[in-house]
Amino acid sequence: MPLSVFTKVCLALTLFFLVACESMPSLPGSGGNKESTVKIPGGVKSPLGDEATLTPADQAIMLRAVAAMDAGNYAVAITEFKALSVSNPKLAMPYINLAIAYRTQADSDAAVRSIAQALKLSPNSPEANNIRGVLWRDAGEFTKARDSYAKAIGANEAYLDAQLNLGILCDLYLQDLACAKKHYENYQSGSSTEDRTVKGWLIELERRMKK
Repeated sequence: MPLSVFTKVCLALTLFFLVACESMPSLPGSGGNKESTVKIPGGVKSPLGDEATLTPADQAIMLRAVAAMDAGNYAVAITEFKALSVSNPKLAMPYINLAIAYRTQADSDAAVRSIAQALKLSPNSPEANNIRGVLWRDAGEFTKARDSYAKAIGANEAYLDAQLNLGILCDLYLQDLACAKKHYENYQSGSSTEDRTVKGWLIELERRMKK
């Protein structure tokens, strides 16, 4: 059942798949491919719980912005989050969301600038480090992506987006199968329901490890 905007929190986010790069054959029984899978939130309401510091007017802006992200209206979301960042320059959350929106709009430079500002304000944010990892992966900087995902997990081991992203990175790009297995399993064990796609990837991975 989809979460409402008002119930979004950092550990219960509405997630969706963003598709990029060339397609790969689906794994038997998996229903998905790894290269096109990136796990990031559709919108972060407040990763630090600091919506309480917002004025009522800014809380209204935040909710409109996240609603726009949910609806895929990224231009509107960018405008709203920019306004929120101006009135709350020490708050990381608007910059995290700007990075997500800019990446979706294929503006990688703006996404990198936004996430750099978010990390300057909140260097240990799991959400910000995860998105920084995604952007490093997009740029082909796989070792740096690994470091960012690991930092996200170090800040919050239960942050499943980073667990899955690190598993995929280790599997496809670093050829570290033990790392991939560990993080796929962490993702599965932390999920409320079994992900059949990741289950298929694990079966295929274990076959490769036996060769």
